[in-house]
Formats: sequence, C-alpha cells, structure tokens
Amino acid sequence: MLSKDGIGYETSPLLSNEKGVIHAFTGRKGGVSKAPYTSLNLAFHVNDSSTDVEKNRGLVKKAFSLEKIFTLEQVHGDEVYMLKAAALPSHAPTADAVITDIRNTSIGILTADCLPVIFYDKKTASIGACHAGWRGTQKSISSKTVAAMEQAFGAKPENIIASLGPYIGPCCYVVGFDVYDAFADRSNRDEFFGKAHGSSRSLDIALATKLELALHGLREENISVSASCTSCRNNDFFSYRKDKAVTGRQLAFISLR
Repeated sequence: MLSKDGIGYETSPLLSNEKGVIHAFTGRKGGVSKAPYTSLNLAFHVNDSSTDVEKNRGLVKKAFSLEKIFTLEQVHGDEVYMLKAAALPSHAPTADAVITDIRNTSIGILTADCLPVIFYDKKTASIGACHAGWRGTQKSISSKTVAAMEQAFGAKPENIIASLGPYIGPCCYVVGFDVYDAFADRSNRDEFFGKAHGSSRSLDIALATKLELALHGLREENISVSASCTSCRNNDFFSYRKDKAVTGRQLAFISLR
C-alpha cells in the first residue's frame, strides 16, 4: 500500500501513467475519526462525527491536490447520475454510479467490502465511478455506467479503462443460495461463484464485473483488478463484514485535470 501525508491508498496500474488523471483507492489509515471508525472514514451516513468526516475529506483533498469531492447516496441500485456542472448539488443524489466530463471535480464511490470501479475514456476525456455490491452487480451497474458514458459523451467501450479497487474477495465472501439464484440469468455464473459448501457458496464480485464488462465490449487489457481483500486486510481497509457492520467507508475517486 502506498502512503501520502499518512494516508494509505492504492492506485490502478492502468491509470497511473495517464496524464491529467488523478485517482486513488483510499484505505482506512491517516484520518482523525475515533473508534469504531478509525481513522480515515469518509462517509457521513455511518454515525461518525460529521466534523471528523469533513476533516478527513479535507486531508484527502490536500494530499491529492483535489478541489472538490463528489459522492452519492448509494442504495445498491442501478441508477447512473450525470454530473453536468462544476457547482455541486446541495444534497448527494441517490444513485450508485456517476459520470462526468467536468474537470477539477473528483467523483467518488464509498465502500467497505463492495467493489468500487472507476472508468476513464481518453478519447472523450470522460470519467465514471460505480458501486458494485452483489445487488448492483446482479443489476449490471458496471456495464450500465459504461452505457451511460457512451450515450452522454460518445465513449466507446473498446477505449474505456476500468479499474476495480479493493473489495471483499472470494476468500472471505460467502453467500447463500438466494444470491446464487439471483444470478440465474447469467450463463457464466459458475465462473464467479465457488463450489457449494452446504448451503453457501463463495462469490467473486470483481470477476463477475470483469466478465460483464468484457461482454459489453471492454478489452481485457483495459481492465485491472486489485489484489487486496478488504476483509483479509482489515487493518488497511474498512470491512463491513469483518467489522460486524459498524465501520467507516473508504473512497475510490477519479478526477480530470
């Protein structure tokens, strides 16, 4: 894990050398929040002190030289919000993905086990970010984000880079057959679900997303996946499951200079 001004974070190998693109997948270290939100909690909705969250967001903006951070009220759905103006709305819109071509405004997704995905299309200078838990993945939130970029900006899937950040890996993510059954329309579901163990199976939401994006036209070489499991590396990342539902949220963000 990298560190900047004490803030732990990861970057995408596909985006790190792209000029004019700032991005990161933050971890839980480097902030001011108290337990159980120790310490770089960036979400207001988890009952942490709003003052501490504001300070934490300020630390991230300072460390990465960001002017603004725009986040959503995430609800495990499939709505894609288009940010059209540099002036941010007074309240976070309800959606699980956001796209924009506005510069100097970071769009971000908050997670604590769910999969964050950030997108960049150099040809149209447009970006996107989405929140993919199992429900969002089942609703194809990632490919719907790409489709929104196509419609809004003329982006083409073959030109889009998709970077999948830290998430709860199949090593730790065990789900019931109700979740397996929810993917009954996916002919390839046995590729991203593990073998049954009693009444449960493991689920790899990053692999499910990667396969989904490839079917939508993204090139395999333009999709990167973090090797970090948020549950295994609970010292570095917030994990909803490992922390028994009372925890903070890390931020996946992308911005255009």
